[in-house]
Amino acid sequence: MAQWLTDRSVICRQFGIEPLGAGKQTVALRKGMTERRILPMYAVIYVSRGENYFESEATGRLTIRAGQTYMLFPGLWHKYGACDTEWEHYWFVFEGTIPDMYRTNGMLAPSAPVYDTPGLSAYLPQWDGYIRLAADKQAGYLEHIAVGIADVLASVLLTGQSQTPKGNADVAAVVSAMQKNIAAMEFDLASFCADRSIAFEYIRKRFRKETGKSPGSYFKMLKVHAAKKRLVESDEPVSVIAGSLGYDDPYYFSRWFKKHEKVSPAHYRSGLRSWE
Repeated sequence: MAQWLTDRSVICRQFGIEPLGAGKQTVALRKGMTERRILPMYAVIYVSRGENYFESEATGRLTIRAGQTYMLFPGLWHKYGACDTEWEHYWFVFEGTIPDMYRTNGMLAPSAPVYDTPGLSAYLPQWDGYIRLAADKQAGYLEHIAVGIADVLASVLLTGQSQTPKGNADVAAVVSAMQKNIAAMEFDLASFCADRSIAFEYIRKRFRKETGKSPGSYFKMLKVHAAKKRLVESDEPVSVIAGSLGYDDPYYFSRWFKKHEKVSPAHYRSGLRSWE
């Protein structure tokens, strides 16, 4: 794989974006997702030709034209369909701590999900190649999809927000430690601070300022994302995934997962297939 592709996909994942799938679809007149649907993951859809209507719990009915991108948010119903002609769109679905943080901070808002992104048309030949790899599940296809998602989100965020939160090395170190201890039931922030001679209250307040969440809530979110990644990328039994995250009782794990995601692990795993 070319080094530029590897670098961009790794950066995408390091910044908390996990690719799940991608595709391209031409939708005929009077067709579309005309019944309300709720997804358990994020999606970005770039309209490359024609126009369609989009309606969600947060927006009411909107018209989306070629050159525009719109986002779908987990847990909110949406539907879409043709206007006066068929349309063509590219879609990417993904998870991630960064999209969650941007949603919390208002940088990505369900009430304003549409962006003018005409520059994305230059990426279509590359996306066509990524989608062919994804359709065949060829080795490395998720890395290619990660690059496509990075292309879209960069354009969306530049359109909607000119500044991103500044990073903090101490907060980044906490997140790294959380990821390395993902199988723990709780993250011991006090021990982390004591080992590094960092003031507990300083880290706790700085962490919330940077991420919009308490360290405890953020760690739970990381565990949820780790579970979702395994559910999507493997056919492992739920009991095996539960054990890898520190849950000896798979039934407790399923209840915990449903509390956070509003769907069971099995339903989450099948949710992506509506895009494939």
